[in-house]
Amino acid sequence: MHFTVLNLDGCPQERAERAVGAAVAATGPLQARVARFGVGPETVYAELDVGPELRRLRRRIGRAARRRIGRPKDRLFGGLAVVNVVRFTAPVDPTLVAAVAGLEAPSLEFDVPAVDLVLTDRVMSAEGTTLLGRFPFGG
Repeated sequence: MHFTVLNLDGCPQERAERAVGAAVAATGPLQARVARFGVGPETVYAELDVGPELRRLRRRIGRAARRRIGRPKDRLFGGLAVVNVVRFTAPVDPTLVAAVAGLEAPSLEFDVPAVDLVLTDRVMSAEGTTLLGRFPFGG
């Protein structure tokens, strides 16, 4: 399971590695809680509440990578993250959408022990993903 902390498209790899490494080392482990489920045209997803520490981590990485974080999408997600649970390969039946919309989020909390820096395709497929580095939390 993965969620995107910050998209660093266009950032040189060395700068991205330094930015992520320094920011993660200065941050305590993240705690995530499943807030709710949703469904889109291609996936069933879980919305995670990771809290203000995720917002701070995103800002630290963005500053170190010299990437502007002021875009509306970045402000919108703040301490939230989205995790794909199921990816569809065919159109979704409306009854499934209704069923997922009616699900209550389980009482599920977990620690996030590290941040992986990856180069990947749009769907983060195994074939299209290369791990560039794993950075355990330090704080």
